[in-house]
Amino acid sequence: MKSILIVEDDITYGMMLKTWLGKKGFQVASVSSIARAQKHLETEGADLILSDLRLPDKDGIDWKGSADYADMEEFVKKSGAQVIKNKGATFYAVAVSVCHLCKCLQSTAGTALTVSTLMHGEYGVDDVCLSTLALVDRTGVRGKILNHLPEDEIAKLRRSAACLRAVIANVEI
Repeated sequence: MKSILIVEDDITYGMMLKTWLGKKGFQVASVSSIARAQKHLETEGADLILSDLRLPDKDGIDWKGSADYADMEEFVKKSGAQVIKNKGATFYAVAVSVCHLCKCLQSTAGTALTVSTLMHGEYGVDDVCLSTLALVDRTGVRGKILNHLPEDEIAKLRRSAACLRAVIANVEI
């Protein structure tokens, strides 16, 4: 059975997520801080970690746990091809994402989502749309949620922006 560790200081949300995932057949543990997460990982491990961003003792983005980010990056790059291999298409996930985005756009409550927005100097990037974390509600993108990124991640984001600009420059309209 696959194990999931939830690192969430909002106890109600953490318990709701733990209950739902448990009903889906996962072995789920929940802790409320990075320190407790590290202790859990040392003693019991986890196949997947779901971490909140802002935690009482450390930022969830800065905490890397025992993750190998090069392996994760490679996995993400190959995931689309694996979905196509398994299901024959990727539009199922796109349809689910579009439905979720539509629900968020009908709501007055802001939802943090990764959406493509025009960059205006964030992370040193201008005049190109990139997918970053933003607060979305019925007014559209209410604002961007800027997180502290390590320099290597900022460099990768800037490289992506440069690649997009190169493609745009070659488009004949």
